[in-house]
Amino acid sequence: MTAVGVIGAGTMGVGIAYVFAAADCEVFVVEPDPGRARGCVEASAASGALTEAGLGHVAGDVVWLSVEGLRAAVLSALEASSAERTAASFDGMVSYARSRGWVSLDGERLQAHFVYA
Repeated sequence: MTAVGVIGAGTMGVGIAYVFAAADCEVFVVEPDPGRARGCVEASAASGALTEAGLGHVAGDVVWLSVEGLRAAVLSALEASSAERTAASFDGMVSYARSRGWVSLDGERLQAHFVYA
């Protein structure tokens, strides 16, 4: 297994660490700020879980969520009788997000923010 060291857990450091981790490399991140170091681990775990579920990924403090992945997840959890009404509400939510600039240019992803608690 290839080992990679990343110095700094800022936006770029997290992104670099994620790319190498996704390529099955062992990644070591050096960050003197304990809060930022914890956030790097949380962001990587969240991004991995979202990617695995086909729902999106984390990029720094922004989460990009798949519109179709979210739609499928929401509608699959509902009974058929309420799915049509919920689909219309979901479409309205996406339209509102688009009007606020929270949808990617290709219209496939919604932007949300990742907050470290």
